[in-house]
Amino acid sequence: MEKRKIALCITEMNPGGAEKAMMSLATRLDREKFDPVLYVLRPEKYHDPRSWIPAIREAGIPIVFLDISGPISLVRGILRLKKYLKRQKPDLIQSFLFHANLVGRIAGRLAGVPIVCSGIRVSERSSRWQLLIDRKTQRLADSYIAVSRSCAEYTAEQGIDPQKIRIIANGIDLAENDFPLPGEKNGKNTVSDLIFPSDSLNFLFVGRFTEQKGLDWLFDTLPFWFEREKIDLWMVGDGPDRQKLTDRANQLSCSGRIHFCGWRPDISALMKKSDLLLLPSRWEGMPNVVLEAMKAALPVFASNTDGVAELLGENIEPQSFPFGDKEIFLEKIRILIENPDLRIRLGKENQKRISAHFNIFDKVREYEDHWTALCEKEDHR
Repeated sequence: MEKRKIALCITEMNPGGAEKAMMSLATRLDREKFDPVLYVLRPEKYHDPRSWIPAIREAGIPIVFLDISGPISLVRGILRLKKYLKRQKPDLIQSFLFHANLVGRIAGRLAGVPIVCSGIRVSERSSRWQLLIDRKTQRLADSYIAVSRSCAEYTAEQGIDPQKIRIIANGIDLAENDFPLPGEKNGKNTVSDLIFPSDSLNFLFVGRFTEQKGLDWLFDTLPFWFEREKIDLWMVGDGPDRQKLTDRANQLSCSGRIHFCGWRPDISALMKKSDLLLLPSRWEGMPNVVLEAMKAALPVFASNTDGVAELLGENIEPQSFPFGDKEIFLEKIRILIENPDLRIRLGKENQKRISAHFNIFDKVREYEDHWTALCEKEDHR
């Protein structure tokens, strides 16, 4: 059987949940059946050494950078992608994230790509203009792949045809050495420069410091629980709100126990040394960091936002809270703080659930089956 040519399109490939999901999908495709090319909107020079670009190249997948760096270069980038697609002649284009979805839809149709698929990775609740553009351009898309049920429901509520929406959840490689970032030699992580106090609980946050992640609200709660307990909070990540959060932490009496670590390549090692993952997000899609934590047998305390209930399953109640409800947050986090046996049990059950339901290879097969069905339908027209 002739290979299906697949065009993959994403905004950038710096560390992030959607970016890792794209890397995981691209590098695990059955190369006897699919021939992928990755198109990246951002210029190559925009990417830093921690990006997923080396993993893509190591897998032998061609990468084309469209050099879109702002609104002025958007039209040029669309025309450039159209040119490359006409040259590649893919059977299908699959995009991730809003800007790549938009560029991929327009360029895909201009180039005559038979099947255009958009990826809904997050319930984008902060930008009405993005939702409007999605509605106005949905006729250009044959299919939407949502990362969670709640993400799919939100997308349909915004006016996207629910008949076009398919749900394929995130997945994770259950092998120990899961595509280490640069700096993780052979996938073996060490935390040699961070000292986790043995006589303290160690809570971990991993993600971008943005409004979406709800860290401003989390910091508002700290005087009501964190200051009274023997806990260290390890903040791994970066983003536009870092200085604001650092200033806020410095105003607290417990500032010496809040550690801003920047981006690190040893997340799995940090998780194995931690007692709890905190994720107070306002909105998500299906948070990869929760998948990583569950794989590491780490209990989670997350806002019950998009995808979280689907990940945690029957253990959603003790490991989640409604975002913004300080009373429920304080009640539940105290239970987790005071019950080490509960934390251990939840961590073990999290790990079992991930193994049973979120294997990355199963999720890649779901993409392949969906693409094949769409292409075969197109072949018979």
